[in-house]
Amino acid sequence: MPITRLFFLVEGVFVSIDSKINSVADLKNAAQTNSAGLNFGTLGEGSSPDLFLRWMNNQWHSQIVGIPYKGGGPAAQALAANDIQLTRFGVGNFKGLVDAGKVKALSVNSAQRSPLLPDVPTDQEVGWGDFPARGWWGLAAPKGTPPQIIAKLNSELVKLFGEPKFVAFLEKNFVVSAPTSPEDFVAFLKDDRKAAQDLIKLANAKSEEYDPAHAEH
Repeated sequence: MPITRLFFLVEGVFVSIDSKINSVADLKNAAQTNSAGLNFGTLGEGSSPDLFLRWMNNQWHSQIVGIPYKGGGPAAQALAANDIQLTRFGVGNFKGLVDAGKVKALSVNSAQRSPLLPDVPTDQEVGWGDFPARGWWGLAAPKGTPPQIIAKLNSELVKLFGEPKFVAFLEKNFVVSAPTSPEDFVAFLKDDRKAAQDLIKLANAKSEEYDPAHAEH
């Protein structure tokens, strides 16, 4: 039984310094003219980074290859070594490397620029469009949990995730507080599953066959 959504993960698109790519426009040009020279770090087939790669290839008619890693940390180190040239993960995996000048952030998926990376534009600013997925966390209880317990848990969690000091702590870890009522969480889950269906369809369709407006339900 859904209790509440808790937060969204701030994710970013990162590139190797050695790639000489300095913007999303540069990346798009490289993807469309030399896809063979670009490898993208993922968590394996069907993972969020993999679906972003497939979505990007679909949008740009490119053929960037996905390389699977066992986590954001290994992918970050591979990017710093130029074993891969780009990826999309939670920002926390890459902040230290960005600060050290070993990788470059092209954009972040938050609504506003992160105060921890003020020079990095948002996805909307750079024209990524609306990638229909975003990392999030939430809480649910076993089926049959009494409604009063659901309500109590929701009330306490919404209070915690609205507390200014805790919100600030989350932001320092590239997490955006986003608690909901149980009802709103149910609606969010429905929309999120629809977005996932669209992405899964895209992952198995040619670009000219995929149209989110007519995706199968």
